[in-house]
Amino acid sequence: MDPSKIIPQEKVDAIVEAIRMAPTSSGTQPFELVVVTNTDICSKIAKAAGEQEVDTTPMESFNPNAVDEILGLQERGLRSVVLMPLGYRDATGDWPLPMGKVRKARDKLVTELN
Repeated sequence: MDPSKIIPQEKVDAIVEAIRMAPTSSGTQPFELVVVTNTDICSKIAKAAGEQEVDTTPMESFNPNAVDEILGLQERGLRSVVLMPLGYRDATGDWPLPMGKVRKARDKLVTELN
């Protein structure tokens, strides 16, 4: 991500609202969203993330125990499951940018049971 480009608060608020309104089983919302904009905390989390040294969003490859400790989640009976960094593409370091998207064919990815 390009650290020089800050996401406007209204966009963050819109994303948070979309997550809040996302449907869940019986409307139970079995999760809590933690929005971190503090740069010190973000850098600590970054050290606990990309444990495979691969950047991705959303991030499921991270050290959840380290992130839980950074955010104080254990004390609240919570645990981290996924990270979703928000930012703007840093075109100077985005070597896959000129490449075409690679996706599986629908018949290889989707099974329909009718």
